[in-house]
Amino acid sequence: MFGSLPGLEWLRAVKLYTILGADVYLFPTLIALGFAVYVIFLNFRGASSAAKLQAFLTKALLCGMLLAMGVSLFHRLAGQPPCPCSPTVAGAGGGKAATESTSLFAGIVSVLVLTPFFYAGFDTIPQQAEEAAEGLNWNKFGKIISLALLAAGGFYMVCIYSFGTILDWHEFVKSPVPALACLKGINMLLYLAMLVIATLGPMGPMNSFYGATSRIMLAMGRKGQLPEQFAEVDPKSGAPKLACVVLASSPSSVRSWARTCSFL
Repeated sequence: MFGSLPGLEWLRAVKLYTILGADVYLFPTLIALGFAVYVIFLNFRGASSAAKLQAFLTKALLCGMLLAMGVSLFHRLAGQPPCPCSPTVAGAGGGKAATESTSLFAGIVSVLVLTPFFYAGFDTIPQQAEEAAEGLNWNKFGKIISLALLAAGGFYMVCIYSFGTILDWHEFVKSPVPALACLKGINMLLYLAMLVIATLGPMGPMNSFYGATSRIMLAMGRKGQLPEQFAEVDPKSGAPKLACVVLASSPSSVRSWARTCSFL
């Protein structure tokens, strides 16, 4: 998608391979790997540095939601009607959509199957709780996680409604990435801003899982389930040194996020 923008055609100059119908290119992959290395570097510096990145990414997602709300409201004020819902969705080629849902119930079930994956990351909070700041009110710890889950649910509902009311649903479902495609037809700057936010999005789960996995390995080292070297922490940052090294040297720790961003 970046490579289709004027002046950025060089991003698609070298094609590596195709997976599930999506082309993966060299330069986007290298850029994505650079961001992955940055996430690893922050985790070596400790939980506080990783938390600052997570806060920034959360604010970026909120900006994306506000952007979608603003565009949706502007179109509503401009006289564009809200998009109706339909139990059967036709794709660009006249066939069914990717879910192949033929009824409202089937469509709801298709979404429910996917929904839990969008809440990935909340289970990583307890693994890093040991490095919480002094004076933390642990009585509120569980409440914060519950409120965060409720806030996430509200966030997704607002996003779905906002994007779903920008264009007529017949046009909205024709693109494989409709949320971006509808903005591209309205304003290129809005499209570019949302594309950047969508690209930064996968950094959040990677940052969470990297930190949580290294702390799990730390705990296993303390319990003797892994060599005792895994129980050692950096005296300055408090990060589990060996666990971070093992994760950083593992191709799977950065490959999944790099592949996700290289599609964009």
